[in-house]
Amino acid sequence: MYKFFVNSAKKARVVSLAGLPLALLLAQPLPLCAQSISRGIDTEKSPEGTAFMSGGVGQEERARMLKMAQGYDLKLEFADRHGGYLSDVKVTVDDQHGKQILRTTTAGPWLYVELPQGKYDVKASFGDRTKEIKDLEISQGRPVSRLLHWESTAQQIS
Repeated sequence: MYKFFVNSAKKARVVSLAGLPLALLLAQPLPLCAQSISRGIDTEKSPEGTAFMSGGVGQEERARMLKMAQGYDLKLEFADRHGGYLSDVKVTVDDQHGKQILRTTTAGPWLYVELPQGKYDVKASFGDRTKEIKDLEISQGRPVSRLLHWESTAQQIS
């Protein structure tokens, strides 16, 4: 079983549904219910031209991302120490000259980034804690994957 931690606004939306009659809740089409849980896969380019893909909420979405992952050089995965995936992680990537080439907030626990060969500094923040990867080396044709863990409690997440 997978756990996903989302921002409090989404929790409030889900909690508000609990008071509705069961028949009304069951009458909702499945895609509408799923949209309140997942934002879907974001595929974008930063203002500096760096392509990235973010998402991975649920097995279907992760399977789609794996199919789309070819061509991305870096995969970052975000979780707490108890195995729960994390979303809404703030990520920056700077090149070896200190120039910021990506700044985003993740739409799920996975972030793929298309980078040219070189060295990069990565910062990922969840809540009030930041993880850093210094001098991450990207080589042509050799994708790099990193898993970043945070100590977290229910109080930090909500």
